[in-house]
Amino acid sequence: MGIALMSEQQEQVGNVRTVRRARRARRNHDREVVTPEMLNAPIVTVFRTPDGQVRHGRCHQTLEYHGRRAELELDFYCLRCTEHVTLPELVFPRIPVRLLVEPAQA
Repeated sequence: MGIALMSEQQEQVGNVRTVRRARRARRNHDREVVTPEMLNAPIVTVFRTPDGQVRHGRCHQTLEYHGRRAELELDFYCLRCTEHVTLPELVFPRIPVRLLVEPAQA
């Protein structure tokens, strides 16, 4: 998926010799249309507890906040899974709140 480079070409125009340098080939990618169904997709990577903690959906461990990236995303880290979790800021208010129920000990 690298960017293709065009070869260097030399031209003779009259008495002037010009060199065309390598330049990046441009690609036109179709932009994906964002639908309301995509925006309302359930969030399963993380959840919040009633006291406001953000927890990992896989192991229920409290996530460690690492900061903000590009004023768009929030970075978290799970110490148990050693997994990096990135959440868009716009999704943060939609994170579901769940109660943690501890299993009864015999």
